[in-house]
Amino acid sequence: ISRILQLVEEASAKKAPAERFITRFARAYTPVMVGLALVIAFLPPLILQQPLTDWIYRALILLVISCPCALVLSIPLGYFAGIGRASASGILVKGGQYLDRLAAIKTMAWDKTGTLTSGSYAVKRILTREPGDERAILEWAALAEHGSSHPLARSIVKAWQEKGGAPPDANRIRSADHLPGLGLSANIDGHRILLGNLRLLQENKISTDSLTAALQIENPELPVERLGTILYLAIDGMCAGVLELTDELRPEAVEAIRQLRKLGISEHILLSGDQPDRVASIAAQAGFDDYRGGLLPEQKVAALEELIASGKSQQPIAYVGDGINDTPILARADLSVALGGGSDAALENADIVIIGDDLSKLPPAVRLARKTGRIVRQNIAIALGFKILIVVLAVFGFSGIWQAVFADVGVALIAVLNALRILRRDRAAVPAVIS
Repeated sequence: ISRILQLVEEASAKKAPAERFITRFARAYTPVMVGLALVIAFLPPLILQQPLTDWIYRALILLVISCPCALVLSIPLGYFAGIGRASASGILVKGGQYLDRLAAIKTMAWDKTGTLTSGSYAVKRILTREPGDERAILEWAALAEHGSSHPLARSIVKAWQEKGGAPPDANRIRSADHLPGLGLSANIDGHRILLGNLRLLQENKISTDSLTAALQIENPELPVERLGTILYLAIDGMCAGVLELTDELRPEAVEAIRQLRKLGISEHILLSGDQPDRVASIAAQAGFDDYRGGLLPEQKVAALEELIASGKSQQPIAYVGDGINDTPILARADLSVALGGGSDAALENADIVIIGDDLSKLPPAVRLARKTGRIVRQNIAIALGFKILIVVLAVFGFSGIWQAVFADVGVALIAVLNALRILRRDRAAVPAVIS
């Protein structure tokens, strides 16, 4: 909770382009208008030989009109209202600039595991080199994954405990090293444990032939990669077992992408570290335009860089992810979106966080961002339009002090009330989130 509060406080410092423009505009606007009022007060009487009091009155009207309250108040208020409504809907936006970027997004890149898929794996089967070692293999895997927040790790530990196993004893783990895109290496009870994908064992020159063949007995026509998520476990340089896990597409993922397409976000690309065939299957189910599998974290960043360099999209590109492996690409993307149940590193680097891991909140967030942008632009047009009109009338003597007061205070109130329209329906949203 304290971290969320800190992020909300920091959001005020991350201004949108419109906010930054108004800040710069007001800094130059006020002295310019004061100078113009002095010119109007004293220059015409000298040149035209007209009464000084009439032109001083017009200059005073100009000074009243020129107060930038409507702009300085209503523009930031519009973004704060947008951020507030998003928060009430379960979406944490870390600054007004990210609402602007979200409104302009036309292309989205996605992570797979834990983002598009539920991240709740089930251990489908365990194959071992020595018959009867299934429970021991699961225990080694649970120990190795102890303390990790990755969905695969949580699922393995859960499967071990469902089998009646005690919670993993951290005292047995002397060291554990995460290997991005491969798996992990650990020292447990003095044994070197490797747990990860086929590439991890191949890089360590550990043979998996017999267990790979056993995996394909039920479906000999399919390559191993098509069978599911496969984790190999090696003990002291020998492959001791294989765990096959299954993961399903989130029920709301397909509809969320369909709604995003209706909003004009037409290009969706899947970037994953999982096996290419598994990634292809998920991409087909969710209706992606393109996909890439078997990517290490730095390869994900390279793929995004390639997409940006291709020039296909002149608009900002968003990335949606949740894991620690996604941290580099979240930091690189024009707009980064993380699921609230993801790793701390992902939440720290994301620009927008979806609380509750509900992808169906993304389309409403886009609509809210666009509505906020429209209202901010309306307020700028209303404030400047009225001020310019009254200034012109004042210079030619067709407006009095009450019109000037309306152009200042009245327009400020109109702009503020217009900004508050962003909060409409918040009261209906808040109870659902709290419950």
